[in-house]
Parts: sequence; C-alpha cells; structure tokens
Amino acid sequence: MVFFMVFLFSGILSLVRIIPYRMGLVSLLVIPLFFLYKIKVDRVLLAFTALAGIVLISAYLNDSNLREIVLFGRTLIFSYLIYFLASRYLTEKTIIPVIRFCAFIAVLQLPVVFIQKQIYYRLPVDWTAGIGYHDFGFGTFNIKGDASMTFFLILLTIFILFNEKRNYVIPYKWFVAVWLTITVLYTNSEVSKLTILGVWAVFLVYRLNIRRLLIAGFSLILVVIFTWSTGILKPAMDNLYAGIMRNMTASSSTEERFLSGNYGRGAALLYYLNQDIKWFGDGPLKYYDPLNRAFTLGNTGHAFTYYAEIGIIGLTTSILVLYLMGHAGRPLYTISMADVLNLLAILALSFVIFVMNDISVILAYCIFSKAYLIPPKQKKHSTISENSLAVQPAIAG
Repeated sequence: MVFFMVFLFSGILSLVRIIPYRMGLVSLLVIPLFFLYKIKVDRVLLAFTALAGIVLISAYLNDSNLREIVLFGRTLIFSYLIYFLASRYLTEKTIIPVIRFCAFIAVLQLPVVFIQKQIYYRLPVDWTAGIGYHDFGFGTFNIKGDASMTFFLILLTIFILFNEKRNYVIPYKWFVAVWLTITVLYTNSEVSKLTILGVWAVFLVYRLNIRRLLIAGFSLILVVIFTWSTGILKPAMDNLYAGIMRNMTASSSTEERFLSGNYGRGAALLYYLNQDIKWFGDGPLKYYDPLNRAFTLGNTGHAFTYYAEIGIIGLTTSILVLYLMGHAGRPLYTISMADVLNLLAILALSFVIFVMNDISVILAYCIFSKAYLIPPKQKKHSTISENSLAVQPAIAG
C-alpha cells in the first residue's frame, strides 16, 4: 500500500486536495509491522540513533524548544520507518516483481509529465496555486516532486547500465534506459539532468567496449534525432543552462535574497564559506518552519539545512546513515559502481530537496540498494559445462 501511495497516487492526491495529504505521514502505515517483526539492532539503527543524539545536542546547545526538536526529528522517524519496511518486505522472492513494477511506473512518467504540461493552464486555479508552469511536471509523484521523480528514474537507469548480472529482469532494458533519460531531460530538475548525463558518461568510460559503444552511440543518435526534430527538450535544456548560471552566480543581491529566505546555491555556498565552521549548527528548525513552510534563510535542501541547523557533525552523520542504508544486509566493503552512483545521486539531490523528509526518495533508494537479492544471470557456457559434466558419468557407466 505504501508503495502505491508514494509512487502512483501521491501526485493526484496532493494536487486535487480532496483530503488533507502529506506524503511523509504515509510512512506511519508501516507502524503495524512492528507488531509482526522485531526491530533488529543493526548498523542503520545505530546510525539513526547517533543522528538523533546529535539533534538533541544541537538543541541543548542552542536552547531549542520541544516543538522544534519533535518536528525536526519527525524526518528521522519517517526515514527509518521506510527503511524498516524495505528491510522486512524486500526478499529474494519479492525483489524481482518490485523492480519490474518500478520499471512500469518509470516508463509511465514521460507521457504523464507531457500531459501535465499541456493541461496546466486549463486546470482550476486553486489546484495550481503556488506551482509555476516549469515545476508542473511531477508525473505520478508528489506535487512539486519532479526532483524526487527523476531520482527514481536515475536509480533505475543506474541499475540497467551497471548491474549486468541482474538487469535481465527489465524487459527491453536498453529502450527503457533511453526512455528514462529523455524523461529526466524533459523535466525541470537541473540537478537531475546533470546527474543523468554524468551517469551515462561514467557508463561509457567504465563499460567501454565496441558493442556497448555502438549501443550507446546508436541510442544517443536516436535521442538527438528525436529531440531535434520535435524540439521537445529545447525549453528544458534552456532552463538547465539558465538555472546553472543563476544558481552558481553569487552577488550582493543574491545574498540578500538568500538571507530573506529565497534559495540560491551560489549564495548559500558564499554565505557559509565566509562563516566559521558550524560543528553542531544553530539548532533544529532554526531557519525553517515545516508547518507553514516558511524560511528565514534560504536553506532549501537537506545539505544546507542540516549543516546550518545541526552542523557539520550532523550532516556527516546523515551521510553515514544514507551510506549504511545503501549497504544494509551486506558487508561494507562490497561496493559496486552502482552503489557509488546511487549514493552520489542522492547526495546531489540533497542540495535541492529534503531527502530524509521525502519518503519517495528513501523508498526508491532502499529498493535499488536491495537489487543484490536478485539471482545473478548465469552464463550460458557455464550451464552447458555443468550439464556436460553431469552427463559424462552416465555415458561412462
């Protein structure tokens, strides 16, 4: 149920607003599982506990009140509940149908986003209030969730490109990889566009051979022909360039906007580089009120918010939590290229959204970190050799 609510119905529920809907609260549906499964004290739980301890230390040092502690801590609870769900539900029997259904949902996003763009100006004003045209392309995910949706697509693309022994579970995998890339480039998430292009660049370098080069080259030609002939990606690429220039430019005016609560990556970097290191931050929820969604400082995104409010120690511990979540159930030294790219993708996303408050991001991350449960595809010659060895004694007899 959580899976369907997060990946399929969040968009319509948050748009139509028939009922009050907060995606984070969906994670509370996991609570009954605690009566069926015991909580396992593992590395992830210990890391979450350490992070909660740092929040309390920061709150104590900055005289934060109980309300601020509880509202900040809710993100840790939401994230852990989703991790608990994934760790209990995803097994060798369930992982393949879940990954395949993820692929089905991922392929749906491009036509859904395209339709959303076409009907934006025809929808009731109260549905689109506070949402600009360029941000109105979230697919079936939560409203304004284009970055979360594209993160989901990026993880599936990484799985297809870098998990050769297990990507057999995705039908028409190369078509799907190209389709998802087009979808990401069509959206308004600049970070996701740069990430997906980086993933393909790593793939070409890391997995370079004649066959893959031909496949990648042919796919790239198809993408170029399609986008050039239709012009479908021109606005998106123009926005990407403009967004990069806007966010990476820091001036006195952009810093003033940042100090008044407006987000800008360049201004945020300039602001914090010119200050002393924040070890435990200025206290939880010092600069953001989640109830009215008001900013007193332009710290949009997990990375800047955690650094400002619970310091570099808190931010580093949160990264450790994400790393351990991506390696749950496995030795820490078993790191594949897909693992590295998954972690880098969520870290890149952390500069633009609150990744530990977005359960669609955490659920997607947990699902694809469990891809190792898929039985690896056996090479044909190995099967033939085993069959030959099995037959030989019978012939000899």
